[in-house]
Amino acid sequence: MHMPETSSLDGKMLTVIGGGRGWGAKIVQAGKQAAAEVSIIEQDTDNSTRNDRIRHADSVFFAAPDTEIPNILRDTRKLLGGKRVLDCASNKGPFEKMLLEISEEASTCSTHPLVRPETPTRGQNVLIMPIGAGAQRATEDAEAIYRGMEMQLRRFDFKRHGDFMAVVQFLPHLIQRTLIAALGKVLGEQGLSLDQIADIAPANFGMTEMGMGRVAIQRPDVSAGIMAEAFKSELGRRIHAIVSETLEQIARIGTDRAALIEFATTGVHRLDQSGEWRKAMNPLTDTAIEARGNFNLRSFVLIVEEDKPGLLAQIASLLASFGLNMNAIHSHSLEREQGRGVRFHIGVDQKDADWEALARACADRGWQFTRTNQGH
Repeated sequence: MHMPETSSLDGKMLTVIGGGRGWGAKIVQAGKQAAAEVSIIEQDTDNSTRNDRIRHADSVFFAAPDTEIPNILRDTRKLLGGKRVLDCASNKGPFEKMLLEISEEASTCSTHPLVRPETPTRGQNVLIMPIGAGAQRATEDAEAIYRGMEMQLRRFDFKRHGDFMAVVQFLPHLIQRTLIAALGKVLGEQGLSLDQIADIAPANFGMTEMGMGRVAIQRPDVSAGIMAEAFKSELGRRIHAIVSETLEQIARIGTDRAALIEFATTGVHRLDQSGEWRKAMNPLTDTAIEARGNFNLRSFVLIVEEDKPGLLAQIASLLASFGLNMNAIHSHSLEREQGRGVRFHIGVDQKDADWEALARACADRGWQFTRTNQGH
């Protein structure tokens, strides 16, 4: 985690509500890296202690679940005047009006990190949404926190957040949850498992499976919150209607291939009139499919506790000494309070190698080696 030498939080007291888990834990870590004093409020914190920590805070960051924030705000509203107030909830609907009211008394900035807290934050987007005329101090705190996580800071209009989420979150969750439910029913009726299907499926199914899997690993209440809030909005209801109408249109066309071609052509042209998006997607999707194929054929995982310049060269040199040529590699950051480790997933061409000797050589260097796929 990277932090500038000085930040708006330097020497300030940051109180994180919900700081023991998820995004709250990340914000606590980022606050400490920004030289702030940090206190945490959790579900088991008694009201007297909670109120005392808020009183002594310069900045109060609400990182509790969106369903809990309204009650906390109501209970602590009188303590927030003159402070910097922030949140990182995905769904703002339950407390949107309260934040607008609080912004008249406190410097207020709402944020939305657009990735799961379990995912490394480097290069991921976060929405920074100043609220009201006095938002500058809270906004500076938000930017200091997320810049330290090496996230991409995206300024956005708080009042448009709900509609934006209907497009980029509700629609994908609606489609993926429908796919998950439908595929489960189909496989159940056919007496098949997902593993059986995935083992013989085309490459495009693998890409679809990744999209489903990304949603499936999330807590069900996340999708529930996204969908419930979207259905409260006109745009959310319209999105659902369009999806339903599109499925009905396909069903009406049925076996008419010419009409199906026209349907597909019209849909793609409406989305991508210039064709530039498809040009960009072609190499990106090919790269992902090829890498997945290489990983599936013959690969291993290497965990290194300290990421540092030259590490990849060391790994490549060791593999070369065993006659192994890499054909795919992916790194996954392992975030620590101090420093950062890295997990590599590496695909190789060669089937025959002294894998036990390679594992010992990795262990001698303090690296954890695990074979994942051994080829046929």
